[in-house]
Amino acid sequence: MDNIFSSDDARFGALGIPPFFNVPALPTIVAEWAAILPLVSHLASYRDDYAIAGRVALKGKVAISVFPKLGTLSGLSRLLRNPRKFLDHASARGGTSRSVWDVRYGSSFPCSNGAAIDLLIDYLQSRRPPKTIKMPEKMDDDPAITGLHTKEKADARHFRRYQTLRVLSCIRGPRPAPRLLPKYSTTIIYLLYAICALGCTAVLALSGAYGTTAVLLCATFSNIAASLIVTVARPPGYLEHHNPGPTGFMLAAPNHNALEWDLFIGDRGVVDSLMNKSLFWIPQTRGTTWFGRWLQIGDTLQLAAMTFTAAQKGWDGVCMAGLLFVTWIIEVYNGRDTNLVHDWLRQESVVVEMKEFEFSGRFNMLGTIQLLTKTEVTSWMDDILAPHPRREAWLRRLIHNEKPDPEIWNPSDIERIEVGAGLCAKMAGIIQREFAPTPGV
Repeated sequence: MDNIFSSDDARFGALGIPPFFNVPALPTIVAEWAAILPLVSHLASYRDDYAIAGRVALKGKVAISVFPKLGTLSGLSRLLRNPRKFLDHASARGGTSRSVWDVRYGSSFPCSNGAAIDLLIDYLQSRRPPKTIKMPEKMDDDPAITGLHTKEKADARHFRRYQTLRVLSCIRGPRPAPRLLPKYSTTIIYLLYAICALGCTAVLALSGAYGTTAVLLCATFSNIAASLIVTVARPPGYLEHHNPGPTGFMLAAPNHNALEWDLFIGDRGVVDSLMNKSLFWIPQTRGTTWFGRWLQIGDTLQLAAMTFTAAQKGWDGVCMAGLLFVTWIIEVYNGRDTNLVHDWLRQESVVVEMKEFEFSGRFNMLGTIQLLTKTEVTSWMDDILAPHPRREAWLRRLIHNEKPDPEIWNPSDIERIEVGAGLCAKMAGIIQREFAPTPGV
């Protein structure tokens, strides 16, 4: 037993100062392990700025957790002090920037809200994982049984570069009336939150958990101040499209050579706002600027507190590990980002239905999308499928029902063009049946 407990009493930590409360003895191994756990596991990653942009866009406010990851406060500080620069670089730091092709109008551009779209897709997949609908590879394939691969098809898959297309149908209804709360309700909530947090910090301080006390105080003050000082506004034209044009059709992917694609269709205001507009902006006031500076200081204080706890050990390290566990429990109870997306969809009265399709190649996938739009604009696919005489003949067969000229094309090419156009028409019909109630599909 003497080997389990330290000779200099691990409960008092490296400083060896007895706290006001008489704390129980602590095994040395627990003191050592708990002290370093938060410092090595609770760090913001290179994707943190990317995630912050998505959460603020959907939540419409800046929120700080009970125990933010080390580096999160610094990211929020950059957001408040220079929102434009922060948002311009957030997607690049996230490593999952998207390119968007406006199928109806032929333009292409970087996605403006990649993080919010990732959260939306993750939410839809977690709520009801879509069953992949495998598109026919031959004209005589039955769509009802294309998911049942024979051994021949399984072997053939090794020689094809299959493409996955997620189709997200976005419909917006009338916006519900906002719930009116008494003016004093928010004040009461924050007052109770502050009282509880101060009570916890008092107990922690009297127990000798000085580093944990500093972390909790810093996070509590930052969270309350963010709610009272920072205003996150929606830009003019948010989720709206003033020109009553046709249904939105926008294709998104990490690059033009991707294997997974997302096709957003439906309400043009919703689709255009998600892909090509900012979902929020932060008015630059004196209070916002000063609070942004405080967050940078707060991040430094949190670093000092966490490194102090790692050196101090004792019950301070155990309490900080406990605070980390409580933060994790709160996030799990709140559904992490799931509830965030659910609340945004309900608040904006947006309904999104997602279905997943697998194509045998890009030719078939792009041709199917072209038929769904019912337009003659084909320039959008130039970056994905390089212009070529056979591509143009295939597109003329798709759009204008113009048969290939036998004097220009040999029988093999004619057969490929005819079969490709026929398959695209068949696959477009499958998607239309899957989204039959959706306008414009």
